[in-house]
Amino acid sequence: MDKTDITTVSFQVPTEFSEQGTKQLSQKWWEDFNDPKLNALIERSLTNNFSLRAALNRLQQAEARYGISHAELFPKVDGTAKAETGRTRAQSESTGNQSLLLGLTASYELDLWGRIRSLNDAAQLDLNASSMDLETAAISLSSQIGVIWYQLCEQRSRLLIIKDQIATNQKGLYIINLQFRTGKISIADVLQQQQLIESNRAEQTQLEKEIRLSYYSLNTLVGNPPAQSGTIPESTGLIELPALPKTGLPLEFIQRRPDLKSAFLAVQAADKRLGAAIAARYPAISISADINTSAESARDLFDNWFSNLAANLLAPLIDGGKRVAEVEKQRAVVQEMFNNYNQKSLEALSEVEKALIREKQQHIYIAQVDRQFVLSAKAMKQIKNHYLNGSENYQRVLTALVSTQNLAQQQISARFNLINNRIELCRALAGGWQNNEK
Repeated sequence: MDKTDITTVSFQVPTEFSEQGTKQLSQKWWEDFNDPKLNALIERSLTNNFSLRAALNRLQQAEARYGISHAELFPKVDGTAKAETGRTRAQSESTGNQSLLLGLTASYELDLWGRIRSLNDAAQLDLNASSMDLETAAISLSSQIGVIWYQLCEQRSRLLIIKDQIATNQKGLYIINLQFRTGKISIADVLQQQQLIESNRAEQTQLEKEIRLSYYSLNTLVGNPPAQSGTIPESTGLIELPALPKTGLPLEFIQRRPDLKSAFLAVQAADKRLGAAIAARYPAISISADINTSAESARDLFDNWFSNLAANLLAPLIDGGKRVAEVEKQRAVVQEMFNNYNQKSLEALSEVEKALIREKQQHIYIAQVDRQFVLSAKAMKQIKNHYLNGSENYQRVLTALVSTQNLAQQQISARFNLINNRIELCRALAGGWQNNEK
């Protein structure tokens, strides 16, 4: 039989990733973060999220389709039962009669060319692919929860910083007002300080809105109404990341990721359907048998038996090229699935490499921001002292103050981006989630 041999990707898989971690990634990647609140949120979502439940329903549908396909491998047996009562009237006389009939009818197609077996194998592969799709959906959901949870932590941390900055700037406004009353500075300095405070308050308003939106998003993902209160825990700030996880070998990674396993199973299923299409071009032989008994009364029903055995040959002669076209169509489907699998494999490798380079560069960036903050704070202290001594104008004070306060928030955002990227790396490396509700 002419089948396409599909065994591996059609590009050169690299021997290793550009970076290698030191810690083996847990199957439940989030447990490596050592964050009980994150663990609780994800475990709830894996149970209550409706999109994940829908993915489970799709798996159940695939199981049923496989059961339907598997039944084609066995003979079909149908039972019949019939009872009739009649009455005849002739020459003023009426006579009655009745008949009873019981029978069994069986049919079976000889799968000489493997058509039925190929379709059954394709359904089995579809079932396995649906199982991988469920694991992929669970990994995607867990990463969504992780990103939004730490986004909420980042937003709440920035809100605390802004409130502290408002308090600091209000103290500065008090001092500036005193200097204005004594004629040491102009009203412009007072107005600029007031404008800075209003800017802080506007930023606070925006952050409070973003916090609510993140809260609503988390509630939705864990299966609660968006505005339901008391369901999302209070954040305790951003965590320190664990050691970089081991990436392993790229070839093992391709064989481990559930979405790539699903894509490869789709290739195999398409190949099986190609085999079924080729087999459909050959004659089909089916055998049918029936046995029945009839009588005029129930006690005589099983005294007489009638049986029949027949073999039928159905051979395609002229179909206008329909079966040949079906083979070509299925061959193209196999190639399409194979190319999709190759593309998804390349994209998966790219996801890991991008996450690795982003983490490496983000650590450098965080160190640079931290140094900027230290230098800015020192400069701010010196400029403020000069201003109070009357040897510096307020514009330099304001510039230094805004720079320092922006860097304080930038530090928080940079650490969140590091965590966000690590979650993306864990999602890319994750090998699957075992569903316990199958």
